[in-house]
Amino acid sequence: MSYHCPVCIKVSPNALDLARHILGRGDKPHRGWLASKNLRFSDILTAQMKSFGGGGYAALTKLLEKETWVDDKIEAGGVIPTKEKDKNKAGGRGPKS
Repeated sequence: MSYHCPVCIKVSPNALDLARHILGRGDKPHRGWLASKNLRFSDILTAQMKSFGGGGYAALTKLLEKETWVDDKIEAGGVIPTKEKDKNKAGGRGPKS
């Protein structure tokens, strides 16, 4: 499964990785998305630092599992898996014979 960031084009393999992305970025658009969900960036970071086991990430992860777009077809990194035999069909650039 792939979780898509609601702010940018980042694709993560799980909701916890996406939570790390959002808190790690900490820029205005990502903070704005948190504010639109009635969460404060500083409160999440404080909970993360004060609790054992990543309480801040846990709360954000639960929200992301409910709120974000999940795609089973796209792998983390935005790569769409294809069959090996289909790779040579695109663009007519197959191996030389």
